[in-house]
Amino acid sequence: MPAVTTQAEFEVMRDSGRYTKQELAHYKSFNHPALNGYMAHNNVKNILDDFFVVAGKEGLGAIPEGLLKVSNGLKRVFVFGSLFHSQALLMSAVYALGPLGAIKGALPKSMGGARGKTGSVEWLKLQLGTQDFYNLASQAIKDGLQVVNIRKQELVNPGKPDIDPLLDLLGPSGRIARKGFDAIDTLTWEYLHDRFKLATYLRHKERAMKRGMSEDVAGKRAAKFANDAFGSLDFNDFSASLFEHAAKNPDRWTGRMADTIAQGLPANKRRWLNLFLFAPDWTISNIRIIGKTFTGAAPASKIFYQKMLEGKNWNDPKAQEILAAWQMYAGYTARAGMYTSALWWGITSIFSDEEPTAEGLWDFWFGENSGKLDLGDGTSVVISKQIAEPIHFLQHFQHTLSNKGAVIPKTMLEAFYNKQWFSLKEGMPLGPRIVDEDGTSHVGKWLLGKVVPISVKPILQAVTTDDWDLPEGFLRAGQGFLGFPRYGKKDGYDN
Repeated sequence: MPAVTTQAEFEVMRDSGRYTKQELAHYKSFNHPALNGYMAHNNVKNILDDFFVVAGKEGLGAIPEGLLKVSNGLKRVFVFGSLFHSQALLMSAVYALGPLGAIKGALPKSMGGARGKTGSVEWLKLQLGTQDFYNLASQAIKDGLQVVNIRKQELVNPGKPDIDPLLDLLGPSGRIARKGFDAIDTLTWEYLHDRFKLATYLRHKERAMKRGMSEDVAGKRAAKFANDAFGSLDFNDFSASLFEHAAKNPDRWTGRMADTIAQGLPANKRRWLNLFLFAPDWTISNIRIIGKTFTGAAPASKIFYQKMLEGKNWNDPKAQEILAAWQMYAGYTARAGMYTSALWWGITSIFSDEEPTAEGLWDFWFGENSGKLDLGDGTSVVISKQIAEPIHFLQHFQHTLSNKGAVIPKTMLEAFYNKQWFSLKEGMPLGPRIVDEDGTSHVGKWLLGKVVPISVKPILQAVTTDDWDLPEGFLRAGQGFLGFPRYGKKDGYDN
């Protein structure tokens, strides 16, 4: 019996009399418009459905689809007016390309950027919309690099197809807001993301080839590294690697976990990650880019030891591949630690009442409030969030996971615990109440915070509370716009 057939061919099969009713009952039609007119056997239909996003819009299926749309729309609104993603990409470029590489890629030629080369390719050839860029990107995409039209990926930039039509209905104000959204999307996902990621791919591909890796393997390894460094993963490749690990380790807990995760990553399933995590793609990327430095250290060290002390692996392509690939991640992590530490030292020296010390630096990396840079007035700002988060997962897994939660499940938990927001660092939910013990309600303020852009919240807080005055609110809003929101009050209360 055929695995997939057209509707017309199925009717011929049915009328031929060669198949029983029970056999024919295994064939079902597809709901996806791209597969209209086709039918598939149950043995393969579920597999194909996993790779074609099908939205259930009838019956009970409409409820989760509606929740997903609301969740994605709220995410879109939440980050409006903030260059948070842009500054994160800029920091990743510093770690992947070095400060000069990041500057050359971020600034136009008139401001000192787009000069020199990344690898052997001139930065001028990485201008969006040019034939040079298209030719370079085409080969990179074949190697698995995720660039071009990233703004349309649901796991990277959720809510765009849900919010844009609503903005169009709001008249002139809606059109202005949409232009603002589109401008930030263009800066973030085309100018910075695509240029930085392609530049990283080109540079590290060439370096891997110089270390003995073949061009084909070097391209795939460099693409995977760049995807991890800047987000927007190749989830098909990611799930394949998980299945491969599961096949090699069927009796270990890591193999069983990898198999379970991989089954949830096909296109029609992974979009539901947006309902539970605020930024699933970015979260996974952050863990992978740092985690591979440590998971790959043992095999890389073994190869290096055998190469230097035993004279082995000098001409072994697989050994060279493992070592060169690990060096990409180890170099990224080393630069991230060095440049972030230097930034902490410099800002602490300028703004903080405390002198920068080695003990203070250790506390910045591994203390209770790791990743937060003290501004010296009781307030702090998080720097290098993509490096801090893997450490936070190790320190306070439940707390960090709850912080990474999407709007809807997070709101439900806050309502359940009666908290406007909560921390799980102490093992129990701690935070200000939604309804105080004396009956004072903060429901309006709490719910309003779910639909207000993060960059506007400091102004709203200045108007509705005594935490700070309006000028301070506008100052904090400006810092939020640049992607570095400030936390805490000047009296030392950390909100």
